[in-house]
Amino acid sequence: MARLLSRIKGLSPQRLFLLIALTFGLFFLFSIPALQGWDEATHFLRTYQVSEHDFFPDKVGARSWGGQLPVNVLQMNDAFLGDLVQSAKTNLHRSVHSGAYKVYIKTFTPSKATASREFDSSAVYSPIAYLSSAIAIVIARVLHLPLLSYIYLGRLAAFIVWLILMYYAIKRIPVGKWVLVALALLPTTLTLSVSLAPDALIIGCAALLTATFVDYTVKSRPFNKADLFLMIGLLGVLALTKQTYIVFAGLFLFLPMRVFESKKKYVGLNAAFIGIVIVLAGAWLLVTADITQNIHASQRPGLNVNPQHQATYIEHHPLNYLAIVGNRIFTNNTNPMYLQLTGFITWKGILLPQWIILLCYLNLIVALLYVNQEASSLKLTPNRFSRYGPLLIAAAMVAAIYTSLYLAFSLVGSTNIEGVQGRYFLPLIPLCIAPFLYMKRKPLVQFDSSKLPTIISGIAVLTLTVTVLTVIATNYIPDIFK
Repeated sequence: MARLLSRIKGLSPQRLFLLIALTFGLFFLFSIPALQGWDEATHFLRTYQVSEHDFFPDKVGARSWGGQLPVNVLQMNDAFLGDLVQSAKTNLHRSVHSGAYKVYIKTFTPSKATASREFDSSAVYSPIAYLSSAIAIVIARVLHLPLLSYIYLGRLAAFIVWLILMYYAIKRIPVGKWVLVALALLPTTLTLSVSLAPDALIIGCAALLTATFVDYTVKSRPFNKADLFLMIGLLGVLALTKQTYIVFAGLFLFLPMRVFESKKKYVGLNAAFIGIVIVLAGAWLLVTADITQNIHASQRPGLNVNPQHQATYIEHHPLNYLAIVGNRIFTNNTNPMYLQLTGFITWKGILLPQWIILLCYLNLIVALLYVNQEASSLKLTPNRFSRYGPLLIAAAMVAAIYTSLYLAFSLVGSTNIEGVQGRYFLPLIPLCIAPFLYMKRKPLVQFDSSKLPTIISGIAVLTLTVTVLTVIATNYIPDIFK
């Protein structure tokens, strides 16, 4: 045991992350039932469409969009989705049904016959969001692998991309490495990382962007060309994946002026960042304008959901809207946002025990407090601009997330904002590092840096182990044993 702890202490944060993430991530990849990651069934259909080089969704109904896909691929999707629906009807007491697995592990070729299927909720995403998983499906088709492998190889490709992004974010950031480790090893984050949904891609891009921001804030060196292209690329992926996250483009407005060398460069580079992101996001919004204007009709048919009317309501009742947002954040009737952020996993909506959720928050808090201890030795020049700017970006993104779902998903004039989920806020956690860089020179709490890896990794392993047991109990243990 002593040797094991000694080896853990000797690992760099990024390697420790890689070890734990690979161990538990691969288990989640294969143990979470097929297409039961968050919204995975709809994302699988869009991924398959992209794999056939069909990058733009097709109109398949009067007010719905999707595509023409092989019949047996659609049947596989329906079989696994049906398994999820049946489980939900029994309050998660029904275990995984193995019938579909037996059928589609023996089916090797997509059928030539096709059928149209709507998947509006994923049709609005650009092909960039699904590129890695789509390539994996292409490889599986070329090798004549079973249809079932399309799901798991797609998950594996998305997982690898996320691992790379998080590894380099942890390696890049000079202060706050353990915050990114704690974030990456949250049960919510790690289970999302093995899903076909684009959430993990967003989290990885946001983490690497924030790591780059902190790197330049601490070291105050001029921008180099490689980092300029990196940031434009990451911002471009965010702009083409979920438009609400384009607010990240404003992050570099809050870098110290010395990074830009002159006001002219400050204005020019930030104008380039923001301009490119707006152009990319705007271009894709134009491509999908008809879908976004009609998506409420397919997702919430027969209900009074109308983005234009909702915008008018907000314009005439701004204080009411602010009260609605506050109510949704702090007094959600089902699962409060603080529970969802760290302990709400898979499309089944499995809520982990509250003591596990509290441990996850403890890990994040310990990591953030250690940032203050690290920064105190750097003697950074106090900079309110860089200290509070990232929090303004985070606040703007929270407002964008709530407002977009109030407009597109909630009843006109409703006192509730529907469709908001805790996982949407995971990309904002790294932004909390900045305020701790410029706190009092004397650390708020003094940690033994030699023991910190054991604390962070120990809590992460404990919470992930309980998550593993919860996934097994929920999906594979028959009712008579529960």
